[in-house]
Amino acid sequence: MTRPFIFRLFGFVLMIILASGCQQVDPTGQFQSVQSLDQSRGGNELIWKMDEKDKQKIQAKIDQIMLDGITRDEASAIAVLNNGRLQSAYERLGLAAADITEAGLLRNPTLDGLIAFPIKTGGSSVSLIGVLSDLWLMPKRKELAKTRSTMVELKVASMVLRTSQSSMMAWDDLVSARQRLKLERKLLSIHEQIEKRLQILFNHGLVDTMEVETAKMRYLDQKIMVRNSQATLETATIVFDQLLSYKGAAQKVNVSELVVLGKNDLLDLSNSLETAMKMRLDLMSEKSAIDLSAKRLDLEKALTWNVVQLGVGYDGDFRSINNMNGNTLGPVFSIEIPVFNQNQAGIAARQYKLRNAIKRYAVLQFQVKKEVISNFSKFQAIKSNLKTLETDYTLARKKELEYLKKWNMKMQLSYMRVLDASAISLKLDMKILAQKQDYNRGRLMLEQVMLGGFFQ
Repeated sequence: MTRPFIFRLFGFVLMIILASGCQQVDPTGQFQSVQSLDQSRGGNELIWKMDEKDKQKIQAKIDQIMLDGITRDEASAIAVLNNGRLQSAYERLGLAAADITEAGLLRNPTLDGLIAFPIKTGGSSVSLIGVLSDLWLMPKRKELAKTRSTMVELKVASMVLRTSQSSMMAWDDLVSARQRLKLERKLLSIHEQIEKRLQILFNHGLVDTMEVETAKMRYLDQKIMVRNSQATLETATIVFDQLLSYKGAAQKVNVSELVVLGKNDLLDLSNSLETAMKMRLDLMSEKSAIDLSAKRLDLEKALTWNVVQLGVGYDGDFRSINNMNGNTLGPVFSIEIPVFNQNQAGIAARQYKLRNAIKRYAVLQFQVKKEVISNFSKFQAIKSNLKTLETDYTLARKKELEYLKKWNMKMQLSYMRVLDASAISLKLDMKILAQKQDYNRGRLMLEQVMLGGFFQ
């Protein structure tokens, strides 16, 4: 056995080991999984801002959306493209991909050498040893990392869904705040007219002081309501801009009246429950947690034989490496024999973790059903109330106001009665507006408990 052959043998083994470590971290698969989860729930286009090119692409899409104002759906599209918290969450996908890459790498080999003293080439040795046990541990570690990555993807997808829904709620709040401020100002104008007319009547001795003071207090109370509505609008504007991560986004919302969406959709409780059990992201994550616990248990059992090493070693005189007389070249191995510690505690702990995950999943299934039923019932109640307010109640108030105006024109009723009725009608409009806002919010909450859920 010649010296060049030995060197080539060591070099060949080293090249194999180095080649096995040449893996790159690529989170493309993780991001595509999030995109798929979002699209299956009616989501928008997602772009991960990783460089200047992505930043420019996002800005171009936002500029295109904003050309003719921002609708409710467009607010959602901008938010999932530009929201800072969401962009930060995407980095977790890169961490998950890095964990998978790390789990797929062999542990570094050990290069051992011995130089005899006093320094001489005879009696020296060198060995290159790799961890053989990685051949059965590495696939298990990689599968474990993939399952953890799946759980990260589900959580990020849930954040996308929440960001989308939060932006739509913020849009509703903004439009509703504008509309309410207009109604409050109209009501203030009516109370001002009432207060002035009563003051005139008081000057002519037709009403007493109590009526005048009561009207004045109502006028002052309404001024406070207008100020509160202004503050609510300012807050809604700030929140909307923050959620879209775009200063001045609220100014691009040109809609002046809140619209109820999906009003004629037929929602069924049994279908809602079925959808939640199949599509809810936190439930899917909890199911993955069972898979994760089972794989951890499998890995823990395999760790009983954690240290099994194999390599090649040379022992002898390096001056006579061409002559193997008295020199040795052969395999080197090292095994940690599980005599005293057979990883019983680690295996038992993972068994308890697995049972805990199974029970948590069962508890969450029950919780999901409870949340869907509760939110479905609330939503149906809001829907019924809105219908009553918009049809029967509004029609009755309209007829009353028309009646009062008609007989006021004939000088049979005072204009005060008309003003009072107008004030009541405005308050009804405010109640309908609040009910519309509750309807849209209730619908989004129902979608959340059906599709997204609530991660810890």
